[in-house]
Amino acid sequence: MNSHRKLISAIEAFDRWEQPSEFYESVSSAPSLNANDLEQLRRAWGTAIERDGWLASKDFADGCLLADARLASGFPWLSNKARQQLVNGASYQWL
Repeated sequence: MNSHRKLISAIEAFDRWEQPSEFYESVSSAPSLNANDLEQLRRAWGTAIERDGWLASKDFADGCLLADARLASGFPWLSNKARQQLVNGASYQWL
């Protein structure tokens, strides 16, 4: 987790859920993130919003569970809260 600490902190810090469309841009513009962090964020975000997973889900809750499972599998270093933040941000893409 130490190598991803800054990214996890940036993801967890987002709290403007009244503007969920700003999630990715807000996190990616955190001044503490380096190029590697941004690449990891891009990859994790891509997994969270993956079209096929959301469209194949039987309902919204199932889509959230699937996105969370994919993030847990592909990015085991993410904290539970960071995964939840990514799933929450992604879910607004599919409302």
